[in-house]
Amino acid sequence: MEHEKLTLRLDTVERLLQQNFTDSKSKVNADAQKLVSYLLNIFISEAAGRAAQLAQLESTSNKVEVEHFEKILAQLLLDFS
Repeated sequence: MEHEKLTLRLDTVERLLQQNFTDSKSKVNADAQKLVSYLLNIFISEAAGRAAQLAQLESTSNKVEVEHFEKILAQLLLDFS
């Protein structure tokens, strides 16, 4: 299976950041959007990889389920904090 490099659209990143601003006039510059997008891509890739490893270890099926993400989430968040 070939792995594609997925990236988040910059307008999506900006909207995610805007949701947490208290001042609606706040702006995010292009470099900050790129950096946050890069970090989110790393986080998402790591989460998917860990969930896939867990699914393979449990070998209950050939699919990654939500439960696999739930099981790896706590340690993932600690590793990224």
